[in-house]
Amino acid sequence: MSTSPSPSVASKEECQEISPSVPSLTNLCMKAISVNLEKYPAESFGLFSEDLWDKIVKYRHESTAPKAASCRGTLADGRSAPAISERIMREIETENPHLRNCALADTLVWKDCVEYKFKSGGTGRPKVLSVPWSDLVLQVKEAGQGLTEVASASNQMYITNDEIEIKITEFFTIMNDCPMSVPLLKATDIGKKVSKVLKACQKGDAPDALVSFKKKFHRLLESWKNLASASGVQVASSKSSNIDDCTGRDKYTSMQRYHQDVELLQNCHSWRDLFLILTERQNKLMLEHGQKMRTIRQNLDTNKHRVKKAKVASIAFASSTSSTQPRGTLRRLDEKLTNNKSPFTPQNFSRPAGNTISKSKMALLKKETARRQTNMTKATLNQINGKRSQSVFAASVSNMNGEKKRALPQMQKESQVLSMGSGKQLKLPSSKTARMLQKERVNSVRR
Repeated sequence: MSTSPSPSVASKEECQEISPSVPSLTNLCMKAISVNLEKYPAESFGLFSEDLWDKIVKYRHESTAPKAASCRGTLADGRSAPAISERIMREIETENPHLRNCALADTLVWKDCVEYKFKSGGTGRPKVLSVPWSDLVLQVKEAGQGLTEVASASNQMYITNDEIEIKITEFFTIMNDCPMSVPLLKATDIGKKVSKVLKACQKGDAPDALVSFKKKFHRLLESWKNLASASGVQVASSKSSNIDDCTGRDKYTSMQRYHQDVELLQNCHSWRDLFLILTERQNKLMLEHGQKMRTIRQNLDTNKHRVKKAKVASIAFASSTSSTQPRGTLRRLDEKLTNNKSPFTPQNFSRPAGNTISKSKMALLKKETARRQTNMTKATLNQINGKRSQSVFAASVSNMNGEKKRALPQMQKESQVLSMGSGKQLKLPSSKTARMLQKERVNSVRR
């Protein structure tokens, strides 16, 4: 009796070798959800834990990453828009509060949302609100710690001058560009660390690369002291002249607005909080600006500069009458101010008495111009004045004092044909052909 061969059963080691190449069903589901994230209702994401939600966000971020050839966006990795829009993130986190604390979603999505809607350095995002409070404190602490380590290592000759200069330049740039405030000084103790570095620069065995930054660190420390003293903190003697502003505020931001932004920053511990704070701040500024413009429009009637009275000038005619008449523009202005028509209306405007005709030269020119314009056409004027066309007035000036007017040029003669008998004919040249032959004879003689 023959038995069919039993199917071979894979061993445990073979399963382990095959499993890495085959994705799990969970990962396939996560990737499918991440691709069609906008199609699902926000309530359905309540089934996921924070870890699974981080995986979905990570898959979405990787799948929407731009290619190397198309990295032309303004965001960090070259993308032109966040992986997930802020509207979708708000809806999901509003319906599922336990997903608000996901660190990966905050770094990959909400950071891009802030950079996308509020451009760095713009009016809607001041320098003090560039990063969350926790990130800003961490940056300053790391810069101070690295600065003290470089200063201590330079005294022991562990690193070269070139390495010292590169690292100190990096740390100094971070501290100099940082929007400093009194709460940040207290949270990081950066002032004490910079003071230690200044003391290390004053030692005789300090390297030259460290000593070269002495003036810069001293100026930076003085600016921090001025900021603290301006906020009511008692500090040691500080020079208040020729010191740069270390707050990072622009010329349009008042110190009161700056202190309000610092208070908002201290309550911001994530990029999501920063986005909400910037949105609320922008809406508040828009309402304040709208209220300001409404107040200006309402007070426009009372605060507008008005002309109460105008001194109307007058002009007298060179005649026997002594009546005066205001100028046209000032007369209309006076009518607008008084809402009454001036007694000197065009109907009542009197002319000098008498019907005498002026014998001035200009009057004669005008009369000659009118007469010639009615009697002559443009073609006739061109024939009179030659090939160069002139205006009617110019022709009048040139012909006004002439005793004899030039006669119109005779019409051109047509060519005539004479019969010579025996069927022969002789074609005589026209006036145009005669002039051409005369010109050719003159040119031949000159040659």
